Amino acid sequence: MRIHGLLAAGILFLAACQQTTSNQAARPATEAPPPAPAAAATPAAKTAAPQVADALGPNLDANGNLLVDGKPFFPLGIYAVPTNAIPAARDLGFNMVHTYSAEGQLKRRGSAKPIPWLLEFLGEAEAAGVKVAMGLPRYSVMHWNEKDLRDRVEALRHSPALVAWYMFDEPDDPGHKIPYQRLADMARLVDEVDGTRPRAIVVSNLAVALPRKDFDHAQIAMVDPYPYRTQNSDLYPVYKEITDARLATLGRKPLWPVLQLHGKGQGGTGYGYLEPPYRVLRNMTYQAIAAGARGLFYFTYTGSQFHLTKSPTGLENVRRLLAELNPLTPLFLAPDPARAPARVVAAGGTVSRVFEHDGSAWVLVVNTGRKVVGFTVRGTSGKLPARVSLPLEDRVLETVDGALPDRLEPLAVRLYRFRLGAPPTS
Repeated sequence: MRIHGLLAAGILFLAACQQTTSNQAARPATEAPPPAPAAAATPAAKTAAPQVADALGPNLDANGNLLVDGKPFFPLGIYAVPTNAIPAARDLGFNMVHTYSAEGQLKRRGSAKPIPWLLEFLGEAEAAGVKVAMGLPRYSVMHWNEKDLRDRVEALRHSPALVAWYMFDEPDDPGHKIPYQRLADMARLVDEVDGTRPRAIVVSNLAVALPRKDFDHAQIAMVDPYPYRTQNSDLYPVYKEITDARLATLGRKPLWPVLQLHGKGQGGTGYGYLEPPYRVLRNMTYQAIAAGARGLFYFTYTGSQFHLTKSPTGLENVRRLLAELNPLTPLFLAPDPARAPARVVAAGGTVSRVFEHDGSAWVLVVNTGRKVVGFTVRGTSGKLPARVSLPLEDRVLETVDGALPDRLEPLAVRLYRFRLGAPPTS
């Protein structure tokens, strides 16, 4: 994945999706992804909007979840994993891996690994119990070697470890400039030969990619906001870029954002970024969840300027975060409620999402800023119960007059839970 500048905040693509919005400098009190066109506008719709329940693609359910063996699956993936490191990636908590060796270089014929190597990679992934998002040779796509592409799809499609085709890495990048027709031909070929797995494309700049219609060739949309350049960097672009992509795709494509592990630090020089500490990494991750992500990827395990294995702190940060995320994946897979049972009223700086799962309402609140922020969690149809639990903190809070006032430290994350149908506070 090439490293790029952030999408300029004021450059939106509203003409392409025929939407209107306001580019005010101040953030809304509680910001959330825009609803799909068919969704009803209610006061509770300030959380992630439901995905459109139509034909999203092969092995995708109506909520945008990837299906593996017929069951919803939440990808926690990482880029550029060597074959011999697949078990180590699994032990860190990842359930999906990617390899650039399948893609090779755009301008170098034969730079992608041959089919036997890729079959070995898939076999190692299957043995380790992880899934794979697999790419195809960039040179063959650009110069349209249909036989090479067709042979590879035919050979690889039989692996149960392969669950998604990674169609192209940032086709909008100035160094790539992959024509629309090449991507269209590639999508057609993959569907003809396989047709049982969704196609995914990651773009580096929405302002460039949307006019090119790069997402036309994928059922899964991926963006890669990398905001952490200095210790005081604004992290809000993570949420912003994901919600902009959801708006552009009208809620009809699940989003798998790619989050930043790389940066200057123990792991290497880091492509001009700064390796994120745990608090920053966790904040960016939960921003993505709040924005409606249906899967997460991280960049990167290995790279020309960054190796996660050389950063003991980075490895521990990943292990700690994924130990927290993995038990929560059933929550992340839950369909977004048509009418959320709670809402968050806050000053600027927070983003939130409300889930319904396992007979409970779950409220995620993320402070994207570097100041303490106060807010209140309220029920949308009445008062909250007298007690609300904090599952990630193993404690319980008392509500006040049927509402829950609280505050978050800079870049902090909090998850609340209360039973649906529980008696409200008197």
